[in-house]
Amino acid sequence: MKKGFLRFLVFLILGILFLAPASQAREDSKKALVPLEKMRDSVLAFFKPAEAEVVNSSGGLFTGSIGNAPGFKEGMRFRVLRKGIPFLHPVTHEPVANIEEDTGMAELEKITGDTGYFKVLEGEAKPGDYARISNSKVRLLFYQLRNVGWALSEEYFELLKKSGRFGLLTTALDNAAGAMPEAKRLKADAVLVLSQSKGEDGKTVLNQKLLWASDGKEFQASSTALEPEAVKELTVGEELFTPKGDTATTFHIPFASDLIGLADVRGDGTKELFINSGKKLLFYDAKEAALEPTLGEGEIERHAGDEYLHFDSVRPGKGKKEDIVVTAMNGGHIISYIYAFDGSKFKEVWTGKELFLRTIGGKLYGQKFDSDKGYSGPVMEMAFRSGMMKETGKRLKLPEGVNIYDFSYMDEGGKRYIVAFNDADQINLYTDKGMLIWYSKKSFGGFLKKFKKNAPTVMVDRGEWSVKDPILVRGKDVIIVKRKPLVGMAMGLGYKDSAIKTLRWNGNGFDELDLVKEIHGTIYDYAISGNNLLVIASPILGMEFKKILQGESPVTRFLYMYPLEE
Repeated sequence: MKKGFLRFLVFLILGILFLAPASQAREDSKKALVPLEKMRDSVLAFFKPAEAEVVNSSGGLFTGSIGNAPGFKEGMRFRVLRKGIPFLHPVTHEPVANIEEDTGMAELEKITGDTGYFKVLEGEAKPGDYARISNSKVRLLFYQLRNVGWALSEEYFELLKKSGRFGLLTTALDNAAGAMPEAKRLKADAVLVLSQSKGEDGKTVLNQKLLWASDGKEFQASSTALEPEAVKELTVGEELFTPKGDTATTFHIPFASDLIGLADVRGDGTKELFINSGKKLLFYDAKEAALEPTLGEGEIERHAGDEYLHFDSVRPGKGKKEDIVVTAMNGGHIISYIYAFDGSKFKEVWTGKELFLRTIGGKLYGQKFDSDKGYSGPVMEMAFRSGMMKETGKRLKLPEGVNIYDFSYMDEGGKRYIVAFNDADQINLYTDKGMLIWYSKKSFGGFLKKFKKNAPTVMVDRGEWSVKDPILVRGKDVIIVKRKPLVGMAMGLGYKDSAIKTLRWNGNGFDELDLVKEIHGTIYDYAISGNNLLVIASPILGMEFKKILQGESPVTRFLYMYPLEE
């Protein structure tokens, strides 16, 4: 991003939000980082590359010559290496280096002068061997407990990451007892457990423990007290640009991401999470907080000009594998695709025009598109077999004006109801016969994907059609999104706040409860995976404000993972 444009963004945001001048804010932010930098340095001290020659060895102990190097620290762990046969130059046949054999691991227990006293933890050590910490990245599990402030945790995580010394691992778990099992599962070298507490005079105290993943031994514990002013600087904009009042595991995802889907493409009983990066559909293990790609090279390339409207999945035939269903807008036409995974890559197995697709109750349904009307005709059950798509002749009985993406079914007291959005973003509740029995008086904030209906001339306005937000039903709860637009600002700048609401039927109407009380910015899409609510959202104006203060590109989008009660 060009500096001039970045500077424009800074002053735009500052002018809107009435914050302090950016240059001063950056300086204050740098000063506030000093305590966290000291914390980081105390961690780095145990992983500096170092080497000591084994002088003598006896009974699982050995001494090593460490010279006067300041990099050695009691508690460090070293690999023990033994020189093997020499490696000869292929032309001159001169010795170039010796092949080294890894013979074990040792811990530095004591330092006296230029001598280190080591304990062998595994394997053996003999005189002439070397105890070494290499310069390869250390696999460190960053294990943040629930009581740690989101902004403080992210600041510290970024400092560790930017040191270049660690390959940082993360997890959705956040209870202290789970740290070591997670470390072993993720094959970590060490674990950093971060917690937060209250100190004197309003100070915030960050506590960290370092443990070796192999045996759980704690080798460092420290606490850092942050002055209130420092905390304020480090969390500047947090109340405007991060989740508020809710605990979520947070991931940065591509800025263009606005839809989320779930599908068991391998047929192994595990649903993969897929999101669009703007150019591709990327697949992740929905159970893994690290969000590492789960299908190797398995990705779906987006067709040029496609604007994705809806993601879904369908199980063709009697197999266990699910195919990916994508509906997109392109050049004023609706194009739907079905992709199948063959174990290594995706294959486009069906393409159709002017047909919206959606899976309901495990069955595939379609509705035709008309450029003059938007949705056209009934919602029809579709049969997809062997690359062929056809109507079964069955149609859903829906109330007048309720289209394929407008509704979900809700079962209550042995009866089936239809919960649907109308075009004004109000919730309507119908009986299965189509009788309206309740509606919300207020709008839930508006929809993100709206399109103009075709008109013969620019003088004629036939209105809009829209793709409604998902209505998720979980037991007796109806889950929807509610958005609050930025007040007094130009159209298109997004939303000030978004929330996930639970609607619970009481017999006469819906009680509105907070599931995710407040996310500052815009919620784009959401889904339920197991006992987790997954939410794609962006900060206000699509920018992470504190990155502007740090001189970094602020454009970002987040995937939040919220645990749901059983």
